[in-house]
Amino acid sequence: MIKPFLKLLFEFLERDFMEDEVRVEVIGDVPRVFTTEGFIELIRGAEYVLPRRIAYRLAENGLVRIKDDDITLEDLSGIVYNEEATLSRQQLVKLKPFIYSLILMKLRSMEEKLRTKPSLELYDEYRKFTDLYSTLMRIRIRKLMNLLNIIEIPQDLVEKMSEEEKLLFGLMRSALKEWKKNLGIEKAGD
Repeated sequence: MIKPFLKLLFEFLERDFMEDEVRVEVIGDVPRVFTTEGFIELIRGAEYVLPRRIAYRLAENGLVRIKDDDITLEDLSGIVYNEEATLSRQQLVKLKPFIYSLILMKLRSMEEKLRTKPSLELYDEYRKFTDLYSTLMRIRIRKLMNLLNIIEIPQDLVEKMSEEEKLLFGLMRSALKEWKKNLGIEKAGD
């Protein structure tokens, strides 16, 4: 029952991720591009903000270079370090809006490279990436669970959550509220 619902939610997240905007630098001759704002003329050497789906398509054809849309091992390591440093407090480190989607995309890219051009160096980097990703997920889920019983979540905490975490947190909070109502712990109007 819950699997189809979650599958649909992840499809919505994927759509939102692909509609999220990224900065690009134009490196080729690009015809006019249609966005939600209408047609845009892209000039070689200039930078623009485009929906990720358009930016990826243009990048595949060598027409633009996507900026700031990658996450490195050093980036992820720093995030995990900061999360571990604040583990005992109800504090979240601000994450990129779709950090988990970016990490997953990076891991899939690494897996493809391992299939086509395997190397020990790439395998080692992939293993470190997956370990850090798992650690980040474990820490953030624990922190989100600790926030579940807070009646009013401070806006600054919500702003530090990724889009994926906001969805998860909302689902967990709704499930807990319904569970409490069904057990008579919370009144229906609360």
